[in-house]
Amino acid sequence: MRTAASGLLLPLLLVACGPTKEQEVTKQVLVSAHTARTGVIHLNMRYAEILEPSASGPGAPARGWDDVAGFRESAEGRASRELLSEYATPISVDPQFRRSGEIEEVSVATAELVKLALGPRGTWESFARETERARSRLDRAVSALEAGTKSFVLIEARTETNRKSSVYAEAIARARAADAPKPEGAAPAR
Repeated sequence: MRTAASGLLLPLLLVACGPTKEQEVTKQVLVSAHTARTGVIHLNMRYAEILEPSASGPGAPARGWDDVAGFRESAEGRASRELLSEYATPISVDPQFRRSGEIEEVSVATAELVKLALGPRGTWESFARETERARSRLDRAVSALEAGTKSFVLIEARTETNRKSSVYAEAIARARAADAPKPEGAAPAR
């Protein structure tokens, strides 16, 4: 009798200890939010290097989005857009999840921030303000979702975020190297 009971309880216990579908989606949404936020910050820093008035010198004419075209078509610009585009579509959230509203808010805020960064418009100043508002919205949504999330889900999300951010940084570094001017007489890379 004991063996039969423990044989039935063990699979039930293992299922109960694993992450739920809601926890898996929560982790996925948090990883996307943190990774996309980092990518958007990088992209905006590169835009700022080109567009901010101090970058052109005092008295220089205002620069517009056409001036960013060279960067956008560089290997780094293409890599940034390709890596960020993965986060431009909200993740589907089951409305039956207990925290579906909070999960969906993070997912939608992530997608909106990424779409904004991938399709800049207006002046640099208005774009920077709009981006800051979108980042603040995402930060608030992430904080609300993280506040009620189990520690092990948060740890897994941070670990996965670190892995994805590392992959992003490596891809950007390779793209920058590809964009760097080659010294004369250097052999082509294989």
